[in-house]
Amino acid sequence: MVTDQTRAINSYQKDKYEKAEIESSKKMVEMYSDVFERLQNRETIRILDIGGGSGLFGLSIKQHCEKKLDICVHVSVLDNTKYDLWDEYTNSDDVKFIVGSAYEMKLLFPKSFFDVIFINRTLHHLVFDRWSETLKNYNRLFMQIYYVLKDDGVLCVTEETVESYIKDRAASYIIYKLTSCTIGPVVSICRKLDGKSAGVGVCFLSDKSWKNLYIANGFTVEYGIAGVDRRIKLYWRVLLLLKAYFFYKGYVLRKIEVSQN
Repeated sequence: MVTDQTRAINSYQKDKYEKAEIESSKKMVEMYSDVFERLQNRETIRILDIGGGSGLFGLSIKQHCEKKLDICVHVSVLDNTKYDLWDEYTNSDDVKFIVGSAYEMKLLFPKSFFDVIFINRTLHHLVFDRWSETLKNYNRLFMQIYYVLKDDGVLCVTEETVESYIKDRAASYIIYKLTSCTIGPVVSICRKLDGKSAGVGVCFLSDKSWKNLYIANGFTVEYGIAGVDRRIKLYWRVLLLLKAYFFYKGYVLRKIEVSQN
């Protein structure tokens, strides 16, 4: 049975994510700068940042577009967790913050509403109580994204990829089981190795599996952005059956015509 609720992050993870966003927001604005340039002939654009965390990235892209391209930008940040910085940012009316589920976007926004949708380093955090449930729910999520994105809109996904030595999803499954384990010693070890989602879980997929997911749900990969190869110690490669691990892997996607309910 497919459930409706992802696992919620705790205060430890929330604090870690807020600190990480300072570096990642600047990097991702640079990664997708050409996407904004292609929209500069529009007077107004609407942007959605799914799983936008503290909202720093939302603010960064608004400032980039309005300063560099002279475009009026309306940014919505959607997250199922309210961050402390939202109260500070909302005073300027620069970004609209919404507490809600990415699986309910059809209820939150009109059809074909956004010009650009970002989901940056967020997919692997949308995990459920079982790995198999998580994979099934990715399809539900992309149906929602397809609905609220304009036909000529752009979907930008930044993700982490894991390549396995054996079956394509072997490393993904092992990493999910380790990071979702709530046994104290396992959580402690994962956190010492900078596992921000220790005790909650993450679901990384291979580059091939991410692309297959996009294509199966009505998107075509216009182009990709090379990620950063993360060096993993040999014993972890053996334990996780991990051949390669990339982060900041980017995908620029376009809608293709499919039948959506």
